[in-house]
Amino acid sequence: MILRAVSHSEYRILKAIPFSSSFVEVAKRAGFSPSYVGYKIRKMEKLMWFRFLVDYKSIGLSSMYINAKDVPSLNRFFSTNRVPFVKRVFKAWDRTGPKIFLEVNPPLGMERRFASLLPVSVENLWIKEWEVKYVPSENLLVKHDGGSLSINWRNFLSKVNTFESGFEVKMLAPIKIDKMDLLILREKELFCFASLSEIGRKLKVPQQVVSYHFRNHLKSAWLLNYVEPKLFSFPVIYRVKTNDDEATLPLLQAFACIPGLIDAFIPHNEDRVLILIIDINPEELREMHSALHTLQNVKESELVAYIDPASITYHGLTAHLCLNGDTWSFNSLNEVLKEAFSS
Repeated sequence: MILRAVSHSEYRILKAIPFSSSFVEVAKRAGFSPSYVGYKIRKMEKLMWFRFLVDYKSIGLSSMYINAKDVPSLNRFFSTNRVPFVKRVFKAWDRTGPKIFLEVNPPLGMERRFASLLPVSVENLWIKEWEVKYVPSENLLVKHDGGSLSINWRNFLSKVNTFESGFEVKMLAPIKIDKMDLLILREKELFCFASLSEIGRKLKVPQQVVSYHFRNHLKSAWLLNYVEPKLFSFPVIYRVKTNDDEATLPLLQAFACIPGLIDAFIPHNEDRVLILIIDINPEELREMHSALHTLQNVKESELVAYIDPASITYHGLTAHLCLNGDTWSFNSLNEVLKEAFSS
């Protein structure tokens, strides 16, 4: 897996990224100069994404996946057009054939209504209740030998057990946002260290405006930065079912340590289900499967679908297209879809 080919200095920098807001903060945590950190991060950017994660619920948005039957024309449309609330699109195959998965951020509480407006044959909705991303850290699971990262799945049970005593939850109060906030967030999601001056130039607004919106709104909603693979070897969707509600959260948190993780979450109203979207080679997939079944509370685990890596399209947050003043509207969504499918 390409994500795991990192030098000793790069790994120190990776571990400093999650809770740093600038190259200067990363440099302090890693013990390098800001210029060296900037050089290394730009180099690693060729292999991985450094993304900015906010508490979407605090800004009035939900996080979910829509699993639908694949129709080639729809797949092409969602992959090539910015559709309001649609962030990422990819094609996958399960036992019944090709599917299209949409990662979306509709208004909170309007998830099913949003899905009903799309011209897709919905098979399943996964509304995220809890989620984690890959956060580089020193832990029992990951070993760095100076040139690459490897996973010791034999320590998986021990790693899960370390989280069974508790799981910290950061609760944020609702935050009032506007279109400028969402546009800034879109740029930070593409690269978490994008400077406010760079964002200002891209959005064609003064840096002072960007700074005001970021510091007064988005910064308080920020949870952490995370790392996501940019090049893929064997991306899959994997489902784990447990026997106990209390077993799922520690399991979820353990996967935040795994390089190659794209997303991991517990769906709403499914407290005993964990969904993984992960880039992992077939040999390690077998090791992961075996490691999961060393856990007493794991009932079953299965490969749900294989993702076509060439089909993955990341549009970024597009919620700004449907924010009118203080209210969310589906008018822009309807206009986009009507224009696209009128013929």
